[in-house]
Amino acid sequence: PVKVFTVEEVAKHNTEKDCYIIVHRRVYDVTQYLDDHPGGYELIFRDGGKDATSDFEGMFHSAKARDILEEYFVGVLEPKKGSKASLLSPMDIKRREQERARPGGRDSGTGNRPSGPYGLGANPFTSGMSTFKKSVLSPSSFDEFEVVKLEPISPDTKVITLKARLPTPFTVGTHVVIRVDTNGEHVERSYTPLSARFGKLELLVKKYEGGVVSTHCHSLRHGDRLILRGPKPTFGPSFKYEVNMWKSLCLVAGGTGITPMWQFISELLKSKTDKTNIRLLYANRTEKDILLQVQLDTLVHVHKERFLLKYILSEPSDAAAEMKGRLDKTLLEEFLSETSRENTKIFVCGPPGFNKVANEALQELEYTSPEHYQILE
Repeated sequence: PVKVFTVEEVAKHNTEKDCYIIVHRRVYDVTQYLDDHPGGYELIFRDGGKDATSDFEGMFHSAKARDILEEYFVGVLEPKKGSKASLLSPMDIKRREQERARPGGRDSGTGNRPSGPYGLGANPFTSGMSTFKKSVLSPSSFDEFEVVKLEPISPDTKVITLKARLPTPFTVGTHVVIRVDTNGEHVERSYTPLSARFGKLELLVKKYEGGVVSTHCHSLRHGDRLILRGPKPTFGPSFKYEVNMWKSLCLVAGGTGITPMWQFISELLKSKTDKTNIRLLYANRTEKDILLQVQLDTLVHVHKERFLLKYILSEPSDAAAEMKGRLDKTLLEEFLSETSRENTKIFVCGPPGFNKVANEALQELEYTSPEHYQILE
């Protein structure tokens, strides 16, 4: 059943960490969307705990924007006393739109009023009915999710976008588990999403020779389905990132080990209150193997006072000779030399051999406490 709120109940949700708004008597929890709103944080937050209908309709919102809003739907406002009017269902709105579109209908082209439930063109239901058909992501049970986009970003790596309802917010330190059924057996692998918002889940998958899950993912086409569950904790069930948890965060990544690091980097740099200094050492074989390079370089440019990035390549071209290097004790010591050990956390993620080298080097450098560093397998 749909939850029913009173105006007073909604009014209590008016902070940066708990922000609800009302649009056409529908209640939305937009807390996770504040920093992502294209028009800026303030445009939504000023209506926190209030009816935002006038502001919402005062600016043109596309069908996509309305579809995004529905991802944050949590309930409806209780009917006004003495009113017999009920909230229109998505199907009611669809039927009204169909009636308007018929020849002779009030929006058949002879009048000045544009079509749409509120006179603003497309509506969030008829233009995005798929919103109500998306599978719901759950950490405890597997489900199938539709592939809506496939984007190659390197010769052996793709970003796969899935359509999914996300009732549980993805936070720093969470991942999904992909399952492939083959020859009567279940094969499972963990992947950290690049992004999990707007009803979509983006996964970066590199194809490995003999890799059952990665090979299956690379065989998918638009409209196919992928079985997964999540979010699941990456760093243990007790881990929960808090703003300014560390003064410095040092990340050491190899290949696709960049994905959990990207989760940290993108979320911390997006925060208006987090002041953590971030250093990333990113190792690959050649320039073509560097994943998310455009995104990383952009963040360095925008946040150069907080984000330091160093690439190393084991087989660089002549044009990238200055990046030549392999992970070892000397390189790691140099990378960490400008960071105080006090209130600093190190995370390492890469192939097994890479992790082994990093682990041995860190121990030789006397980073021995779990509080100092963690290897992500």
